[in-house]
Amino acid sequence: MDEDDLENSLSLAAIEAGVAKLLSEKASGYPARFLNAGRHFAKKVGGTDFQRAAFQLDATAIAAAARSLIDQRRENASAHLRVKATTPD
Repeated sequence: MDEDDLENSLSLAAIEAGVAKLLSEKASGYPARFLNAGRHFAKKVGGTDFQRAAFQLDATAIAAAARSLIDQRRENASAHLRVKATTPD
């Protein structure tokens, strides 16, 4: 795989992730987030646990991202209820 192939693969993966995120949010009404290393390569050599932590793909980071989405969903639902409560029937 040459540099152009790699760049095209990364671009296609980004488009696919964006479409999947959009469809997920529109179909379910729930926010979505894809966790990945993006277009970055490791700056230091290390084991799997080290690399997961460096790219924020370890259990702690995944749990934090999930909590963030849950909080976002709660805020959106709360805002929707406030608007609905102030809208005349």
